[in-house]
Amino acid sequence: MNITSKPPRMLHISCCLWLILAACYRPAPVAPPRVVKKDLGQIAYDALINRAGVVILIDPRYGNILRRVARGTDVQFSSSPFEVAQIVTAYAALDGGIINEKSLLPCDETGAQTDIVRALSRPCPAFFTELSQRLSLAAFARAAEIIGFTYYGIDSSQAITVVRPISAQMPARASAESFAALATRGVGMQARDLHFAQLAASLASGATAAERFAVYIARTTRAPAPPTVSFNRQALAVIQRGLVKAVDEGEAKAAAHIDHKIAGKMGSGEGGAIFVSYAPAKDPELCLVVYLKEGIGRDAAEVAGKFYQAYFGKG
Repeated sequence: MNITSKPPRMLHISCCLWLILAACYRPAPVAPPRVVKKDLGQIAYDALINRAGVVILIDPRYGNILRRVARGTDVQFSSSPFEVAQIVTAYAALDGGIINEKSLLPCDETGAQTDIVRALSRPCPAFFTELSQRLSLAAFARAAEIIGFTYYGIDSSQAITVVRPISAQMPARASAESFAALATRGVGMQARDLHFAQLAASLASGATAAERFAVYIARTTRAPAPPTVSFNRQALAVIQRGLVKAVDEGEAKAAAHIDHKIAGKMGSGEGGAIFVSYAPAKDPELCLVVYLKEGIGRDAAEVAGKFYQAYFGKG
């Protein structure tokens, strides 16, 4: 049974960098991790059942990848974030003061109104289309970097090899219509597996990738920490509530676990399906990214639910 494969050199170096970061970064004392009798890789492989896809397990404190497991495909992937891009849109709007958690906007074509927490938990395309009309592409791109669509890796494309932030690809320009598609369904945006991993860790830990990298630089080189950007805590808290509601009551309910609150956001399109999550929601112990080559968001959430059931189960 082959559940892993050897990554390309550049991404392998990038992953190593995060492992080094993990060894150097020491946050406030936390409870020791649970001891899981079963092998994490096997649990993830079993959760995929017969689906072609990838499961990535991430440490929420450091952002480093614990396991990559694939079935019927390579362990590394590149994908549109689909509706997961709504997290970026929500953060940009909340951070920019365009809306607050009590603001009401139409959810769908019926005109029924809802707030941002509920909009993140169920299909509300009209809500995010409206936000796209109030946001700029630059504000969206900035929010994407803050919220987690950035990792620090080795760039050897220039004459000098340097470590730099590597952001998810997105269009340089966008018409009102194409920006609405980006803000609502992630159309035109492309992210690597490492981007989704850092997104999950940032949402779970409340620390940005820039903050984690600054700690690494300060402790390994004894040089001044590079400039960082922190989360707007109020905006992040609103989004986190929306992600919990998505699993408790919304479209991602297939990932729900009877004893633990799970936070997550799913998306799907012609390129496959994805589900980004962490659990337990109040004290994250593990982040999970599920990517399926085919299927819908509920399928990816179901894979995550099977994993969490086995991970947190008594067996």
